[in-house]
Amino acid sequence: MLHLANGDATAGRIRAAGLPGEVAVWRDALSEGPVPNGLASPADWKLRVAAGMPDTMAEDAGLLEALGGQKQVVLWADEDLFCQANLAYVLAHLADDWVGAADVKLASEGHEGLHTPERTATAFARRQTVGPRQAALAAAFWEQYGSADPEPLAELLKRGFPSWRWFGQGLARHLERFPNENGLGLAEETALHALHDGALPFGELFRKLQSAPAVVMLGWGDLQVAAMLRDLARAPVPLVRIDGPAADPHGWSLRILADANPILAGEDAIARRGIDRWLGGVHLQGKGPAWRWDGLSLRRR
Repeated sequence: MLHLANGDATAGRIRAAGLPGEVAVWRDALSEGPVPNGLASPADWKLRVAAGMPDTMAEDAGLLEALGGQKQVVLWADEDLFCQANLAYVLAHLADDWVGAADVKLASEGHEGLHTPERTATAFARRQTVGPRQAALAAAFWEQYGSADPEPLAELLKRGFPSWRWFGQGLARHLERFPNENGLGLAEETALHALHDGALPFGELFRKLQSAPAVVMLGWGDLQVAAMLRDLARAPVPLVRIDGPAADPHGWSLRILADANPILAGEDAIARRGIDRWLGGVHLQGKGPAWRWDGLSLRRR
């Protein structure tokens, strides 16, 4: 049996729980940075690396090869976008006949409460079968996630995932990262509202955001939250002010700036500040029309 843990922390708990089998670790974060064309070619990977993401092409390929040689596999993933994007990539790149022939299971520790080896052992005991139908859903998710045309994503969400609701939840969280009418994603809006009553140290703001579904269901840690705050603080129109050492977010104090108020009231942040952001296979850039999510559909405006 081979366990594929989504990160080193999960791998440590699997080992501490004394579960049978070997443990491999998936360290990529495919919910972040460019994934043009679903990373179908080395050129796509080069673009991803050029944007500052780690070069994990060879490591990911090696893990996929190791999985394909196993008859018993446990995939560890939760319902957040971070886990679901990685899970979709893995299942989309494994042969259909392998998924049907091998004993593939999914285990989830969930987000409620503190993760412990005991909780991990319970998740293992409750693992569920992954079959060809689930693999086909994963392939559809990944194909659209990596596309430069995001409109089919909304249609995919409307059709739903009756045999795997988590993919629907992950896709909904992904779409909420697209700008809304005021040019901000839901996580950005949440951060600005959290700062509206006064300055906060990074740790306190991070804890507030971790209790907000718009953020926690992205699977973000402190690095992703810090990157979002740096973007909100950038010129030419900063919306927050960061005081503290640039390299250590945990030493930051953050406050909202006056320019954020008209944007929270409906003014377009993209027209004022511009945007340069990859969301899956979609690159949003400039001050012109951009793909926007209104909770029901994606439109370019």
